[in-house]
Amino acid sequence: MSNAKKTTSVQQGAAPQAGIKSVSLDAFLEDVRDVHATTPEPERGACLVKDPKTGQSVCIRTSPEACKALKGTFVGGPCG
Repeated sequence: MSNAKKTTSVQQGAAPQAGIKSVSLDAFLEDVRDVHATTPEPERGACLVKDPKTGQSVCIRTSPEACKALKGTFVGGPCG
């Protein structure tokens, strides 16, 4: 029996598999920038949560959903 390893990676010069296109890093990064530019950012704003050590309210900027999960009060806008 042979201990030779089977290679499953694409070797240099091999033809690309069907459905996979070759793209440069610059083109890929441009596509990522385009997607980021057209995807809306989640709403972020002031969320008042209780500090477990002191019991005082602390303001953090987060989304309304994350604020609710932290059992805080979402007031929106900037903190302090």
